[in-house]
This record gives sequence, C-alpha cells and structure tokens, in this order.
Amino acid sequence: IVSRDWSSDVCSSDLKALNPNNTNVSEAVNATLSHINNLLKDHQKICEQLNLRKIAQAQYTVGKEGKREYHDYVVGFEAEPGGGMFEATVRHFVQSDYRVQGTVTRVNLYGNTSVCIQDDLLRNYCYCKHQQALNTG
Repeated sequence: IVSRDWSSDVCSSDLKALNPNNTNVSEAVNATLSHINNLLKDHQKICEQLNLRKIAQAQYTVGKEGKREYHDYVVGFEAEPGGGMFEATVRHFVQSDYRVQGTVTRVNLYGNTSVCIQDDLLRNYCYCKHQQALNTG
C-alpha cells in the first residue's frame, strides 16, 4: 500500500518494508490515531474514539530537509470500533515528534457506520456511537 497523498520527494521504489512490531511503526500509528481522534474531537458526542486493533503493514524511507534527516513511514492499520482500515504517511525527524503528512486515507468502505455525521472528510473516520447501542440490544 502506498498512500495517494504521499508528500515526500521520494518515489515508492525507495520504500523499505518494516516489521509492524517496530517501535517507530507503533509511534507512527499512534500519531495517526491521535490525529484522527483530534479531527473528531468536536464530535465526541456522536463519534467513538478510535483505537488500534492491528498494524497491517509498514514501510519507510529516509530523506533530508536542509541538514536535518527524517524518516517517512507509510503505515497501514485497522482501527476499532468498526474495523476501519487506514493508511497514512508520517514524518519523523530525529529527536522530534511524529507528524502525519497529508490526509489519512480510509482504504475500506464505511457503509452506514458514519450516517450520524455530514462532513465528507470526517465521515471516513467517524464510527457513530449509536451503532454500538443497536448492536448490543
């Protein structure tokens, strides 16, 4: 999987596979989930907070911005609730934080799980809280 929003100057052939259990991969995925949940923060009453279910794949490449070296991670993962599959490019400068580059892409369909929200972007991420009440009753 290579993100459509790849924002680096490198091409996909420069990407190297990484073990999904790698600490940097976990940090990149956590930064992505924080980013998504931050986008949804004004809709906490209707949208569930997303959590990691499973990291599916990870790749990286190394680049430079001026004299500073960075790693770009392309991560694919499944979130819960709802089973949303997402992909993101996350940049990490040494001794700095992990930052999502571009848009986090939803790679599977969300069906009716996001009917409670009208925003086209947020519909990709929102799992409506009312679903759990319907599924447990």
